[in-house]
Amino acid sequence: MLIYCSKKWHTNKNQEEAAECAKLLVNRIMKAKETHQKQIMKRGRLSKLRVSTSKSE
Repeated sequence: MLIYCSKKWHTNKNQEEAAECAKLLVNRIMKAKETHQKQIMKRGRLSKLRVSTSKSE
């Protein structure tokens, strides 16, 4: 469920709605960063496995 609030951001007059929108954006950014870090770690593990198998041959 992606919620895009950037368009509403400028037209939102209700501060509570703007704060809620900002929280959603922060959560989405944090989740994206987390998944990106997981992908980096996964790539690192895979490359280490490749290096260790090539050394043993």
